[in-house]
Amino acid sequence: VNSFLLWGAGSLGYLLGGQVVSLVAGMVHESSRSVTPLRWGLLAAVLVGFAGALPLPWLTATGGRRPVGSRRQPFDLRLYARLLLPDVLLTCGGAAVAGFIGLYLTLRFGMRPASLGAFLTLSGLVGGSLVLLAPRFADRLGTTKAAVLLQACGVPAILLLTLSPLQFGAMTGELLRNSFRSMGDPVYNAFVMSRVPAEQRATVSGLYSVTWSF
Repeated sequence: VNSFLLWGAGSLGYLLGGQVVSLVAGMVHESSRSVTPLRWGLLAAVLVGFAGALPLPWLTATGGRRPVGSRRQPFDLRLYARLLLPDVLLTCGGAAVAGFIGLYLTLRFGMRPASLGAFLTLSGLVGGSLVLLAPRFADRLGTTKAAVLLQACGVPAILLLTLSPLQFGAMTGELLRNSFRSMGDPVYNAFVMSRVPAEQRATVSGLYSVTWSF
């Protein structure tokens, strides 16, 4: 469910950004690719992000304390490296592609902000919905095989995205790439959590977020 909110509902920001840019472009009688409309689109993104942070001070901690007498297990640095290094490599590869998707579709096929935002929203909603099927997929194959297979399936999708001479083919490739990536992330995350002691899961979750950002 958390991954669905990240990949699915979170993609609505693409739609908002594209519509804001198009609306401002019509008001100032400029192209939606000019600086002023794009600047207002970025400002809208900042305001939405700020609004999303407002409820955070009211969140309260949950969960029980560590049982009395239990002993902390030492951190296995080699295990942490084996768990996090693959995600570093996968995320670097994904970022090298995802960061240029919008630019590629704009330059290659002339997509404008509103249509590009709508497409990225659709891609996120489809990928986020498929995330809900990931646990059942992992139950059948196991988390390790499922994570590897889902990541591997993204490679042909990238080839379709970049080599297709048709806009529809490129958009289909991006739709598949995003779907496989969004399905693979919670499966691999669950695998990482299952390999460390319960009391260390908060630490490995934080490191997992750091490697993703890095």
